[in-house]
Amino acid sequence: RYARAPARFRLGGQDALQQAIAEAEELIRTQPSNPYFWELKGQALLEGGAPAKALASLRQANKLLPNSGLIQILYAQALIATEDRANIKQALNLLTLAKKTERDSVDVYKYSALAYGYLNDLPRAELATAEMAMMQGDTALASEKAKRVIGQFKHGSPEWMKANDVLNFTSKERN
Repeated sequence: RYARAPARFRLGGQDALQQAIAEAEELIRTQPSNPYFWELKGQALLEGGAPAKALASLRQANKLLPNSGLIQILYAQALIATEDRANIKQALNLLTLAKKTERDSVDVYKYSALAYGYLNDLPRAELATAEMAMMQGDTALASEKAKRVIGQFKHGSPEWMKANDVLNFTSKERN
């Protein structure tokens, strides 16, 4: 049953989505303390275009497995998709936590950039984009973004140091 639910919602269409959600809810009824069943329901709702409805399930998954960076990233994605300022700030907190276990995840930086963009914090959005580009091997874009924002951060601040690290790394890659 656990394998059928994601297969159903990836088929597309409201009928498949409703069947996937029903399957996830049945799994939750049998094992309410299983975070992955809550995550499954939340993911189905999110991918089905209902991020606000996904929040309760993803919040429960995160509560049951608070150190899972992957759940934190998915929960942050749903929070950002609501386009609610308070939710987006919460998403940034989750993404910061997710970096502890998912430092190599491009999604951490992609969703951070998106969240900062929604908050009109363009320097941090550009910095997150630079970090994402660097992880994807796009040193030209990473360097361009880091150069654009390094002067917007206080010299020696954590953000300045990140931008400087990106510039140092990308200049070594080109040499």
